[in-house]
Amino acid sequence: MKLRLSLVGVTILFLLSGCMTQSLHPLHAANVVVGNPRYISPAGVSATHPRVAIDSKGRVHVVWIDGRRRFQTNRAGRVQEHRRRELYHIMCSEDSWTNDQRLAETGELGKIKSLAIDADSTGGLHIVWRFEERGGNGVMHGMLTGASWGKPFRLGGGWANEQSIVAGKKGTLHVVWEDNSEWHFVPLVLGPEPYTKTRYRKFDGQSWGAVEELNRRGRSNYQYPVIGVDTAGDLHLIYVQTQSSSDFVGRGSLVYRRWTKHGWSGARKLGRAEMSEDNLDLTVDANGHVHVMWMDALKSDDAPTHIYRRLWDGKRWSKATELSREADEAWYVSVASDTKGNTYYVWGGEGGVFCKRWNGAMWSQVVKVIAEGGAYDIDVGTDDAGNVHLVWVIGGRVQYQRIESLPPAREKSD
Repeated sequence: MKLRLSLVGVTILFLLSGCMTQSLHPLHAANVVVGNPRYISPAGVSATHPRVAIDSKGRVHVVWIDGRRRFQTNRAGRVQEHRRRELYHIMCSEDSWTNDQRLAETGELGKIKSLAIDADSTGGLHIVWRFEERGGNGVMHGMLTGASWGKPFRLGGGWANEQSIVAGKKGTLHVVWEDNSEWHFVPLVLGPEPYTKTRYRKFDGQSWGAVEELNRRGRSNYQYPVIGVDTAGDLHLIYVQTQSSSDFVGRGSLVYRRWTKHGWSGARKLGRAEMSEDNLDLTVDANGHVHVMWMDALKSDDAPTHIYRRLWDGKRWSKATELSREADEAWYVSVASDTKGNTYYVWGGEGGVFCKRWNGAMWSQVVKVIAEGGAYDIDVGTDDAGNVHLVWVIGGRVQYQRIESLPPAREKSD
């Protein structure tokens, strides 16, 4: 343990490597940052897409994809090296990590695109991922109940990418993904291009419903969907809309839609966003407020990319607020809310990994979690004790870190 303590106006830091989801210190109400980054994946496997979730029992779950070396004997009797992208899971309970467990084989090295995770109110853990099948890609759902994984269930096919999952009340699940299995001819690119649409499927607690298409047919593309759910059961969806998947600008419109018992709302443009995975995220807090976080160079096309946020408080949308005020470029965003009304915005960039808390009325100071640049595939989760759990990839390995609390709020509402 590494301790830096000052009683007069300076941040108090406790640096540990555990994952405990209980308050670790009587100074929990003070500004305490916890966690020496801990490697939780082996070296030399080119890990990607780590995702973190905390279940109702306080256990921390991390999943990721890597390509480990395996050897097999061919028909000629020769031993050949075999690498495939495989899905792994690791869990931390009472400050003790399990060994990583292989869950599924996902495809040839380098061809896996996305992975999503969430935990439900009964202690179950749900993962959706892309898998390769003949003639395209499919979407698979896997569930952990107790200590065992159930048989994966195929949610859809076509050319699937970029999944998002959220667990609602009474065992419901909501999954969205993009599918570009439809094609059209675009003269400017001298050939056909895929239409990218958003697919949705719901689990009602007993069975999966039919696959729905959420976008009208047309020449727009709808990419990188992220879904959230509030306590009333209403759904909140964001995605990036472009006119062509060969958009050389690399940006599109950030769009929001809401589902209520009356159906889906029309599309609302929130801003402009970079066309890339892990560059936009959404969460719904305990008050039903929607937090949207994304990356773009809003000031000019030549400006460095920065991180922005908009909040829907149930009545109106706030203006876009820039969170990353450092001069370096920023990217890889993730946002999560806890049960105490706090929302944590996390991003990475050339200057390190950063975290900032919104408590419903004011902002905390920005905390630099690590000063080392090069972290990517960042994800954040929270537990009922107010701890923040972070994962990212650096040097091809997954790192985990826990933050117990952040500096007190100092900045007023935007």
